[in-house]
Amino acid sequence: KPRLGRSDALEAEPHAGVIAQAMAPPAEAAPRLLAWAAPGGWLAIPGGETPPRVGPLDGVVAPAIRRYRVPVTGLEQTVWIGRRRAADG
Repeated sequence: KPRLGRSDALEAEPHAGVIAQAMAPPAEAAPRLLAWAAPGGWLAIPGGETPPRVGPLDGVVAPAIRRYRVPVTGLEQTVWIGRRRAADG
């Protein structure tokens, strides 16, 4: 069930995947996403042509930048994707 509101005003409810959308600069948004991602869940921060700068983040494994083309417009965009470390390690 979708929940609407500011991430800092709602009680975190962990999910298998979370996406930051217009919430803060990437380096500030990424740590906030952790509370919303279940162990082993993925986190995503959209970027533009220039990839979002997240930096190292404790608790996140396998961070990567993915590039893609937007259908119809053909614009190249980026997204930072990482996975929250599983509870056991």
